[in-house]
This record gives sequence, C-alpha cells and structure tokens, in this order.
Amino acid sequence: MGKSSVISQALGLLALMAPSLAQGPVPSNAKLEAAWEKLPQEARQEVIQWYQAELVAVRTYQGQLVTYVLEAVDHDPRDWPAATADPPLYRAEVHAPAQVIPRKFVAKPTRSQRAWIERVFRARASEPTPPAWIYDYARGTVVGLSSEALGSTALTHVFRLALAGRVPDSDLAQAIVASRLDKGGQRVAHRAFSHAYSDRAGKALREVTLYDVWGSGLEMEMPDVECLGIVHEVLGDWKSWIAPVPPTQHDALYERIGEVFVDLRAERELGQALAATYFQAEPPLAATYQAHRDRMHALWAQVGCDPSVLVADLPTTDKDLETFWTTRGKALDSDLDLWQAGGVRRAALAADATKVRETLVWVMRQLELLPGD
Repeated sequence: MGKSSVISQALGLLALMAPSLAQGPVPSNAKLEAAWEKLPQEARQEVIQWYQAELVAVRTYQGQLVTYVLEAVDHDPRDWPAATADPPLYRAEVHAPAQVIPRKFVAKPTRSQRAWIERVFRARASEPTPPAWIYDYARGTVVGLSSEALGSTALTHVFRLALAGRVPDSDLAQAIVASRLDKGGQRVAHRAFSHAYSDRAGKALREVTLYDVWGSGLEMEMPDVECLGIVHEVLGDWKSWIAPVPPTQHDALYERIGEVFVDLRAERELGQALAATYFQAEPPLAATYQAHRDRMHALWAQVGCDPSVLVADLPTTDKDLETFWTTRGKALDSDLDLWQAGGVRRAALAADATKVRETLVWVMRQLELLPGD
C-alpha cells in the first residue's frame, strides 16, 4: 500500500466519526446492567433489535471491519465447532508408568484452589466482556462457547458487548482474525500446553491449562506426568528424562520445556494482540504489548487491514519476535504518514466505542427504561 493510499484511508476514517447521541448524564454500566436485569425477554428483544437497526444507520468503522472479516469466510461465518467442555488430561500410565497417579478433575475447586486460580490469571489481559467465540490454537479453529460456559444468553451478550463499546459479532470477527494470523507451525506444542494442570496427587483443574500455568510466572508444583507429556509429545524425546525424575534433573527439564513455551507464547500473544487491536482502539493487552499498541494500529493501516498480507511477516519464535519489533517496529516509527494513519485509525475506533455505547443508551432512553433520567 502506497503512502497516498494510507493518507486516503486515514481521511476516510475521520469521516466516519459521527456526532454524539449523548443526552444528559452518561449512565454507569452498573445502572444499565440493573435496568437490563429487570427487563422481560420481550423487552430485551425490542432493545437489541432497535439498537442493531440504529447501528446499521450509524455505519461505524468497527462495524465495517466486522462485515469485511465475516464476508471473507468461505462458509457460514457462524458455523464453527463448539469448544470442548474440558481440557484433555495427560495419562500417567503413558508418560510415567513407574509412577502411576491417575488424573481426575476436581468436581468443585476448594476455596484455596479458587484463590490459586485467580492468581494464575491475575496478570492475564482479558476482555471486560467474555467473548462468545475464541480461536483455539490447539485445534486450529474458531470455536463457540455455550451459553452456560459464557454465562449469558445471546441477547445479554450483545448488550454487554455494547457496554464495552463493541458491535455485535466483533468477538467472532476477532477470533477469525486471530485464526488468519496463525501459521499453524506450532500446533503440536499448542495441543500439548492445552492439557489441564494437575498437582502431584492427580487433582486436575478444568479452569487451568498448562499454558496458563507456564504463563503465570508463579512457582508451583510441576508433576512429572505433565512435564514429560510435553517433552514426549512436542520433542519426541522419551529417553532424556524418565519418571520419577530426580531433583537433580529438574532444572534441565524445566528449562527445556520453558524454551518451547516462550516460542509458543510469542506466537500466540502477538496474534491475539493484533486481532484485538484490529477492532479496538485500546484493547486489553499483555504487558509486553502495551508499548506496541500504536505500532500495531500502524501495521494494520500499512497492510490495508488484510490479515492475509500481514501473516507472512509475523514471527513464530521469541527471538524472531524481538527482531520483528526492532526492525519492522522502527520502520513504522520513522514513517510519519503511516504513523499518522495508525493514529487516525485508533481515534476512529475510540470514537466508535463511544458511539456504540451511546446508541444503546439512547435506545433504552427512548423506551423509557432508565429510571431517574
């Protein structure tokens, strides 16, 4: 894409910033949620139908991006498999036959286990509204979460997306973009780290995968079954370590698994960060990516928001990721036109987020659903 095209794109984005619908004080999310919870199903249906009709008229840039992504799918864009109910478990009899402690899911985590689970995810960047669709790196496909797993119905999900300034299906489109940025070369490693975490007693947690544990930065038990499962599955190495692994070999074992993990994390976190930045001005990002947010907006401007153009240049190892930011990142920093286009793109998406939420509030006010207004 030439510089003139980048500038034209930036000017086009500016034109999409529609005037505000705000009338009176801006209600809090808590007030909107309280009003929503009191509505019967028919009233909720009316709110969402009217809100979606208004969004069509507003024509947000975010909404146009969603349409562009969904229309590029070569099948029904909502036809994806369901997410698996539980992560897989490594079998002790396969990976540690001399130390067989069967893995079994905990029916209900104890208070201390729940506190530990919260610690695992404390540093994780997470969306304020849980997505109904995610990209499963282990399976290599977008997957849909059930209403039970999501914790809300379809109407409530659209409502909560709106509270976060996101248009309907933006989470689906974000998962699709993530899928298009995955080269697929680390599928085996993704599958290995998708297994559930278990303690040495064989108590497994549905809520926590090995990827979650290794990315948490916490010191914890690392049972032989799970460690050797990764080594066997990813490296094909059945000889270097045999359970029970003696303490003198732990450091070498953990270091080797860590080398696999950092490459895996580099690929996954970059893809997730780029997919989130595709639709959001300031998405929740892992700490290491927050400093690159504006660069990612400039990257999307540079490739005309086409994931198929960008994916070829994406790194898949931790070392290559560092090189990517020192070379491609610095090139973006020195291109004033491209940097400005990225800034305008970010501003347009920020304006969209405000507009989307205002549209929902306006509809609820028209229906006189916000007492005290």
